[in-house]
Amino acid sequence: MKKTLAAGAVAALSATGMLVSGSDAFAINRVTCNENGYTWLNSTDTTCWANRGTIGVTLYGVYSVSSGNNTGWVASPSGYVDFPQKWNIYQFSSRRIDTIHIN
Repeated sequence: MKKTLAAGAVAALSATGMLVSGSDAFAINRVTCNENGYTWLNSTDTTCWANRGTIGVTLYGVYSVSSGNNTGWVASPSGYVDFPQKWNIYQFSSRRIDTIHIN
């Protein structure tokens, strides 16, 4: 009986997505701009980002992305800007950035 209850609990947690997996967790986060390996969104108020993931933001006047040791994309009302290669700078017209994604 106890094994059946335990199996049922695991199945219920798994079905609701509450069971923690053993894989690595990634969470994009804003960091201090003190390392070239971070993704830099260059503007009058430059911000830097680390780790894999996607985050909604509101950043004004961004004119380039320095990819650092990352690849990914940023989204704005005027479209996406991909940064598919590491260690490159991708320049574009000044725009508001709404989403940052690091692969």
